[in-house]
Amino acid sequence: MDGLLTSTAAAAVSGELSGVGSVNGATLTSGILAPGLSTGSSAAGTLTSTANTSLDANSTLSIRIGLNNGAPSDSLTGLGGDADQLLMSGGTFSLNDTLLQLVVAAGELSAADGSDYVIVNGGAGGTGASADVFSNAPLSGDPVTFGNYTFDVLYATNAAGGGFGTGNDVDLELVAVVPEPATWASLIGGIGMLVAWQRFRRRRS
Repeated sequence: MDGLLTSTAAAAVSGELSGVGSVNGATLTSGILAPGLSTGSSAAGTLTSTANTSLDANSTLSIRIGLNNGAPSDSLTGLGGDADQLLMSGGTFSLNDTLLQLVVAAGELSAADGSDYVIVNGGAGGTGASADVFSNAPLSGDPVTFGNYTFDVLYATNAAGGGFGTGNDVDLELVAVVPEPATWASLIGGIGMLVAWQRFRRRRS
């Protein structure tokens, strides 16, 4: 069930911490941090942390992308777009070989290659050290593939336009969309019809 979080105490979680609102920092041990709303909602959400947030190696950061119309995050602030986000308004965000999990909805089909999504806004110091990265993307620029979508994971980026390696955000950049099988079938069928039509024209001429 979706809820608005407003906590003045640091959260120690071994289950799942999800929702929108704010927490005064969190420590996850073998847990799931899922900023935003549940998979049943079509709206992106932001969870704000006002103090240190850390996930251990047995934890997962779960993010939904492609909720509305493929819109990327704002290029100046890193806010908005159609992805859930952890906004660090204070403290640091630490990963310890945590697993990144994405839930990619059909809306992502309308996004162009190169679309950028800020999933952790501020506080993240990941530069490639094992304690600051996802286990399935140990280096900045490593790809992760979920379903038909491939994203590059970018650490130490700057949502305000400062470039890679100059900030404290974690971004995802859409680099490939593999069409659904039905799309491939339509494309191949269309090419086949075009070839047949060209052969028919040659015979008539």
